Amino acid sequence: MLNSLLAERAIGKVIASRVKVGQYLPDWHPWENYRQSYSAQGELGGGANLDAIHEIDYTRCLLGEVAGTTCVAGKLSQLEIDTEDVAAILLRFENGAVGEIHLDYIQRAYRRTCQIIVEEGTLHWDYTAGEVRWFSAETKKWKAYGNPVGWSPNQLYLDEMKHFLLCVAGEEEPTLDVYDAARVLRIALAAKESARQQRWIELRSQTWSTNPIL
Repeated sequence: MLNSLLAERAIGKVIASRVKVGQYLPDWHPWENYRQSYSAQGELGGGANLDAIHEIDYTRCLLGEVAGTTCVAGKLSQLEIDTEDVAAILLRFENGAVGEIHLDYIQRAYRRTCQIIVEEGTLHWDYTAGEVRWFSAETKKWKAYGNPVGWSPNQLYLDEMKHFLLCVAGEEEPTLDVYDAARVLRIALAAKESARQQRWIELRSQTWSTNPIL
């Protein structure tokens, strides 16, 4: 729904986005010791930046290519992990828009939201509430769009697996190809490097070769 609304010219130019996701890491998989999970171990690719890469992925999908990033991140809690448990990422998009992404392993109440500020109003998605809301500058009112009747989170995984198997069988083309996936990974890795070096990192697409990780 967010993508559909953004495609409507009537809402105006996209100015900024604010994305947030957070949940207490031990609550993710309560049936296992979180200390032994990949999330807790940097050598296995853990840490808020990579673990919550989905937020970077869909933000890029909604707002376009990323021109550069900077990030502040670290381990601030008492969780027994060797990765960052909180990250604040700032993105500059090639269309001039600005994006903020907050990721953490600390929040005791799971939250996942996205706010997009456009010239003619504001869009707001709340995963836990199951709705997208649109505030129109013209009407001065909010309009809400709920999840489709019968929708369930597990259906996302089933659809993803079905699509993967059809791609393997050559019956469908990947919704997200390996080059797009690599570009999203490059943004996440740049954010981690930015936090380490405490500096801004340029990521303009015209500098990318056929190997978008370089």
